[in-house]
Amino acid sequence: MRQGLGHQLYDESVQFMVQEEFAPEVPIRRGALPYIPTSIEALFFAPFSYLSYVQAFVLWDVLNIAMLVALPSFCGHIFRTLQSYSRLLWLLASLGVLSDFLCARTGQGARF
Repeated sequence: MRQGLGHQLYDESVQFMVQEEFAPEVPIRRGALPYIPTSIEALFFAPFSYLSYVQAFVLWDVLNIAMLVALPSFCGHIFRTLQSYSRLLWLLASLGVLSDFLCARTGQGARF
């Protein structure tokens, strides 16, 4: 998106070219890791492209963990009993859900 290639967002050869720019030393990769989210999501992620790959990965993980920790606060007015549990318990419980843990581990983000 940042390079003006938005019209080629789903073109696998362009995806592979861009991925090779930030991760050229991945010996097991034979092709692009497909980008399948909607194009509007690409606009959300565009600011991360100004960071290095590692910085963007860490920032995304920190944001996801913050969202998981904050979730009980957002739901607290609906379910008063949720407020009685510690935030650490919520973090551990959310990481205990395999899909959330795998998303955080691979940098894909939490799925709410």
